[in-house]
Amino acid sequence: MIPIRSVLLLLTLVCTCAGSVAPAAPLKIDRTRSFVDVDVKATVDSFTGRLDRYQAVLELDGTGKIKSSRLDFRFADLKTGKTDRDAQMMEWLGGGDPSG
Repeated sequence: MIPIRSVLLLLTLVCTCAGSVAPAAPLKIDRTRSFVDVDVKATVDSFTGRLDRYQAVLELDGTGKIKSSRLDFRFADLKTGKTDRDAQMMEWLGGGDPSG
């Protein structure tokens, strides 16, 4: 399980060390092997949710360094391993199709 902070740090390292890559080259994420784990610590329970559907956008500056990053996802795509808990999470969020 790799925290998103570590993923962004790794992406920064890759982009700054890849001198042969042109700064405008898009960074492609292998969707078949990529995911985001979300650690939740609460008074009553602690668990990890997995997000394997998301949209990640990294903007590079002229030197190839990450200028900005954005991660968009639907809460319905966040799976905790318990269907009941996932349904309750959607209720807590007010129903519908909330995104983060």
